[in-house]
Amino acid sequence: LCGVCLKLARPLIHAGNVLSLVLSRYQSTDEILTAMYLRVLLDHYDTLITERQFEEIPGHLFRRLSLILRDKERLPSIVIPPMKVSLGQQLSVLAESGEYSDAEVPLPNGQIWKAHKYLLASRSVVFSQAFHPNKIAAASSSNNASTSSSTGSPLLPVLTSSDLNFTQRSWSRGLQHIYRRHIESVRDITPEDIAFLFKMNAVLVMDGQLKREADA
Repeated sequence: LCGVCLKLARPLIHAGNVLSLVLSRYQSTDEILTAMYLRVLLDHYDTLITERQFEEIPGHLFRRLSLILRDKERLPSIVIPPMKVSLGQQLSVLAESGEYSDAEVPLPNGQIWKAHKYLLASRSVVFSQAFHPNKIAAASSSNNASTSSSTGSPLLPVLTSSDLNFTQRSWSRGLQHIYRRHIESVRDITPEDIAFLFKMNAVLVMDGQLKREADA
């Protein structure tokens, strides 16, 4: 997971923006970002040193950069420390809050399901096809269970039917289960949750089975 995070984050810090990022967001206590800044500054040192903003680099960071250039200090490794909460718990919060959502799916009674394309695509064959229609161009014409939606994709499933008229709570909990790929605990499951999960597995073609955690 650390490697995936770094793979996605590294291209976001480059020679064109590293100085502005350093001047606006640098914190000496953030060792992960500091290590990433140092790598970009070192890789593009000959170019960046000619920029006027280079003179405004915070003293603490500039000192570390100078020590590394003189081989007095080693370039720090990038290690993301373990979190106090699990990835599954964080995904649950993400699903419940709707933050950073990039997909809005219409539901019965005018409800909107705020979700995240990357996670839905990784959990569901249907959503994976919807978000990557170029990979299934030949099969799209025969997909009778799909239609267009407000997101602009021609393959998103219709979830506004009366068969899926669950409460907002059930939709919210259902999204958490889908993101986490398991059911939290048998004592937390309601009949509506069970009905929701059966429907979603049928409609969305879930990748794998939702597993139940052992009781605490």
